[in-house]
Amino acid sequence: MTATLLAQAAQLLSHGQPLAMATVLRVEGSVPGKQGAKMLVLEDGSTKGTIGGAGLEEIVKAHAREVLSTHTSRSERFDLSRWKEGGLDSLCGGSVTVVIEYLRPPPRLLMIGGGHVARAVADQCDLLGLGYGVIDDRPEFASAERFPKAQVLMTSEPAAALRTLSARELRGFSDALLLGYSYHVDVAALDVLLERFPGIIGVIGSRTKWTAMCKILRANGHPPERLEGVHCPVGLSIGANSVPEIAISIVSQIIASDRLGPTAALLAASAGAWEQDRRQSRAAVRGASGGTAEGTASNVIPWTDLAPHLVQEDP
Repeated sequence: MTATLLAQAAQLLSHGQPLAMATVLRVEGSVPGKQGAKMLVLEDGSTKGTIGGAGLEEIVKAHAREVLSTHTSRSERFDLSRWKEGGLDSLCGGSVTVVIEYLRPPPRLLMIGGGHVARAVADQCDLLGLGYGVIDDRPEFASAERFPKAQVLMTSEPAAALRTLSARELRGFSDALLLGYSYHVDVAALDVLLERFPGIIGVIGSRTKWTAMCKILRANGHPPERLEGVHCPVGLSIGANSVPEIAISIVSQIIASDRLGPTAALLAASAGAWEQDRRQSRAAVRGASGGTAEGTASNVIPWTDLAPHLVQEDP
């Protein structure tokens, strides 16, 4: 049972689903669940496995939902004796200690555009065991032959495809990468991502491309604060030039942000170069709106920038 439950947990995590796992750590006296019993609690409140049922399981489920909300693991001790102060409404008579762990899924990428860079990023994801999906309106660039390990493959105009995905499906991806071959396709897709995608957004392209995109996106009603959270070019500033190097810089940024948090960008690149790129990015956004280069911080985790000579579009 434990092996099956752990396999289910691994499958859910690989598809971007955060979990709370409750494990009976210690038992004293008569209790419904044995030591080592496990239960998974999903974001929608559904469960897999059991730690004994009855009132104990219901109160642990409530704690697990809090763990999912706060992203903080905890342990709780419960007396299954209704006559004791603070005891559960139970006649079992024993006590149980339950550890409730927050299981955070690894990064999972949604790539818009299945060209050379996307293929190289997919290779890195395959090596690291990261899940990903690909959207491209060209069938030959969003095929199972080209991306045999993709969890999602959509052959459709990207903006339209993004609108067909549910909010829950989009939340299953930590990062969205615009790696398209067409400026117009990218703008339309980014318009939808800014509206619907809650995670990190990165765009492959030059500063010239980003400035032009900002003008359109501001005209479409996206505020500067939101646009400042999108970094173009995407990836760590490692001086990448070839397609494999660009892919490594992108995946490295994703890992750094996941492991180190919002300060990863500053840690991974020189502070001066990073700040200069951020000022240029803000200037592009504010210039598109006729405002100043200064603005409030975005609520999207920052991305560092790849070298300015990065190609504008991925064929």
